[in-house]
Amino acid sequence: MPTEEEIRRNLQVLEYYRENLSSLEMQMQYTQAALADFNKARLTIQQIEKKDSEKTEVMFPLGGGSFISGSLQSGAKILVDVGKGIVMEKSAKEAIEKLDQRIKTLQDSNQKIAEMMTKMEAEANKLSEETQKMMEQAGQ
Repeated sequence: MPTEEEIRRNLQVLEYYRENLSSLEMQMQYTQAALADFNKARLTIQQIEKKDSEKTEVMFPLGGGSFISGSLQSGAKILVDVGKGIVMEKSAKEAIEKLDQRIKTLQDSNQKIAEMMTKMEAEANKLSEETQKMMEQAGQ
């Protein structure tokens, strides 16, 4: 017959699983938002690269829903964050390669988070069922 202490311990572990799943879900949302941002940047660079004209009129976002109009010259260099706050000029091709690396890293992270969530959910479900049975036995 299960003791009250065993049931209490299981309930604490279940709460731990819930907290961790919530944290993993937030991490997943963050990486998905970053993925969307990198994919958008990649698409924008590809569109700029395809333009045939010497100058392309564009709207540059300033933040807060504000933009400034400007133009890009054909073959213009792109400033890319290469890590630790360092920004370097890159060609469109190099910028896309850097973005592809980041996209791959984020996709891998998302996959690992999803696997961790699946495993943790399975463990939580199993423990929940066991705890339910223990509570039913203790109630008899």
